[in-house]
Amino acid sequence: MDRRRRQQHRLDGGSGSDGFYGLVLFIPGYKESLDTPGEYDAPWGEWAARSFVAPEAWTQDKDYNEGDLAAFTVQAPAGYTQFYCTGDVVDAMNWNPLDNRLEMNCDMGAGASGGPMATTEGQIVGANSHVETDDQDQRINDHLYSSDHGDQAVAVINAINDAN
Repeated sequence: MDRRRRQQHRLDGGSGSDGFYGLVLFIPGYKESLDTPGEYDAPWGEWAARSFVAPEAWTQDKDYNEGDLAAFTVQAPAGYTQFYCTGDVVDAMNWNPLDNRLEMNCDMGAGASGGPMATTEGQIVGANSHVETDDQDQRINDHLYSSDHGDQAVAVINAINDAN
């Protein structure tokens, strides 16, 4: 049984330009406010997305194996530290040579969706897309999974670079 849960980090499906949502905010450290229920805390501010790119394998076909990736840019304030995990990124399906998804251990979990898997040289090789869950939708390990980052990812990175 495939127990991968799809994370909610969609940029497309909106009524804005090119089918993307018109306003996307990146809110690092987002959490519900302890002082005011129903409100949220944004300890590092709200950063509005400026440019959006996703492959047609996702926007048209919803292909989780090869197309589940997108990129957007923000103007980040100076002086903040990005949270990250380090460790080995491995072939998630080494028994299936046609499945090129990646896996890494990272206990960051919720909030890591959409974040890059990168080499120590800064080359992006994947994007955190989904986790493994049990029948009660509870996470069963610290693995984060990426869709295949072959030609689709190269096209997305090139397009977002060209947009800026």
